Amino acid sequence: MRTNNGGEYCSYEYEQYLKRYGIRHEVTTSHTPQRNEVSERLNRNLQEMTLSQIAHAGLSKTFWADSVATACYIRNRLPVCPLNVSQYERWYDKKPNVKDMHVFGCVAYALKLGQERSKMDPKCEKMWFVGYPLNATGYRLYDEKRNRVIVRHDVVFNETDFDKHF
Repeated sequence: MRTNNGGEYCSYEYEQYLKRYGIRHEVTTSHTPQRNEVSERLNRNLQEMTLSQIAHAGLSKTFWADSVATACYIRNRLPVCPLNVSQYERWYDKKPNVKDMHVFGCVAYALKLGQERSKMDPKCEKMWFVGYPLNATGYRLYDEKRNRVIVRHDVVFNETDFDKHF
């Protein structure tokens, strides 16, 4: 593994971890990102994906962290050359389920939980899809009315609607 000689990659604990798993560690000279072209290219690809998702969705840049996380989620499920296998598949030894992928920033109608509504209230709320939770199933949704992100599982997506009120 090649890193940029940054302090976060040079600790004794990190070196011991790499040694324990038989990972050879190479470091580049300071201030030479071109020597670490693979990770620099990945960083650039993630940045480009992030910016295009935000621009396409018409969201503000305050959603950049959600967009980066979603870009990583997508990128890890795409096949990479020369193996034509995704990072996800290499790690978990199974093909990723891509049925839950949706267009970042699209309108999402989240089912209101039973305690959040009475019989005559609408059964869903309009929100915006902003990604996937790290350690749960479901979707991260931006609730404009409450200015917060929630995680819900029962969601209907309109991937052609990006109408924003904020």
